[in-house]
Amino acid sequence: MSVEARAAALELADEVLRAFHGDACARVGALLLKHADGLTLRDLRRRLPDQPDVASALVALLQHGEGRARHSSIDESRPPVYSVDLHAVLRRPRQARALRALRRHTQAGAKVVEACLEAGCCSTQKLREVAQEDALLTQLATYGVLAKCDGVEDYRDVNTNTLFDEKNRDLPTETASKAKSRAAAMGQALHSDDGSVWRCSHRALKALLRREATLDVIEKKLNKRMRRVAAALWDLGAVRAVPITPAPDPEDDADQREERENSYVLKYAAKVADVEALIRRRHGDAAAKKVGQDLELLQGDHIRVVSSQRQKYGRGESQETYLLEPERCRAYIRSETVRALVKQKLDSDAARLHRALSEHEHLAESDIAERALLPPKDARTKLYALFHLGFARHVELPRQADRPGGAIQLWKADCERSRVVVLADTRRALARLLKRRRFECEKDEGLDPFSLDDARAADPRKRERLRGRLDRLDRAILQLDEACELFEDDDVAARLPDNDDGDFEWRETT
Repeated sequence: MSVEARAAALELADEVLRAFHGDACARVGALLLKHADGLTLRDLRRRLPDQPDVASALVALLQHGEGRARHSSIDESRPPVYSVDLHAVLRRPRQARALRALRRHTQAGAKVVEACLEAGCCSTQKLREVAQEDALLTQLATYGVLAKCDGVEDYRDVNTNTLFDEKNRDLPTETASKAKSRAAAMGQALHSDDGSVWRCSHRALKALLRREATLDVIEKKLNKRMRRVAAALWDLGAVRAVPITPAPDPEDDADQREERENSYVLKYAAKVADVEALIRRRHGDAAAKKVGQDLELLQGDHIRVVSSQRQKYGRGESQETYLLEPERCRAYIRSETVRALVKQKLDSDAARLHRALSEHEHLAESDIAERALLPPKDARTKLYALFHLGFARHVELPRQADRPGGAIQLWKADCERSRVVVLADTRRALARLLKRRRFECEKDEGLDPFSLDDARAADPRKRERLRGRLDRLDRAILQLDEACELFEDDDVAARLPDNDDGDFEWRETT
């Protein structure tokens, strides 16, 4: 992480901790983020002498999975060292979007997840009080939404297709054994009441958000009918997801790579009949009449949301199979966001020039000016402006004897640097919005904007205006957080365990 990106991330983390946990957790978290190696409780109290509730703030961070505890010695003779997970803090605002997406499928399950997210960790007894049905908890555990806080079980398989749908969703066959083990763990906890503690799996919520974001892009760009087809492909497991896509082996030749790709497509791709059956079960016979045509339209779109390949089944029969490509949707949204930022920082001509750089690699200035429909002098000026902002880079070819003239500069779009710049700008804007929201709440301390008791309100109209301002700020915060998630590095998040609580053991107090 660059210095600029880390500074923006730390600024946002401070505002997130202050907004969700209070000033004490913000001070403790900021101090732990500055010391990457961690601090003991004694060190924290010595460095924060004017903060009496350091231990309570630390417990709150550990309880919500944003703090980490480890022993500095093997025999645990020394006190534990505490640290803060920056990525866990930054993903806290997107819990509201995850709950909103989950409510589309099950209200009862969303209520359980909301209670678990609010408390950080919940005992089995607390979950039973909220759910009121043991079958609901078993389903949530089966789909990997609830993870056991023992630091042992791994829930990486929920990355592929995780969605809790109480009516239409079937478990994928490749994760059936793991799903059964998760259901057995919840069943044992429900029957024996062994004091197990559970928390929401962030991998499951991330997979749910990715599903909803992909379907929203398809609906906005095309229509609701295409969204239904894409949702059916996703729920059938016909998704080219990063964790299950076969990684290319440098020692394989072209035939071996093609064989690996074909085996992957044969295992996960869905046939038209399967998609039609699922849509017919969900939306009726009328919605399943043109599924084949819709799949062809999705494949023919310029984003190419769906890819197809003809496979042979059984007695030499060949059928067309389809895979959903969510990464192409994410790449499309990234490119549009970067061009919008370029247009905001510079102008529309610079955005058109950046599009030409993105579509072609290593172009000369004359070729770029021709493709962007700009004079060469203006194109050169905007190229250097993009270079200084971090959206473009150039490669200089030295002068050669067989080529007349001097050195040549070839230009291309700097995708990695663009991602860092956009992410840093978005995080700074999100931090400013959180600070503005805190200021709005602190401006009138005696005014509760979400109180339903009109008799206690001093000025109902003033309270309604404050509630309207907070609603607008919340919508803007959710939109910026969605952009942050889009540009975050998935490789870093994929290495984070779901329920790595270190050596901290939390028990719910009665």
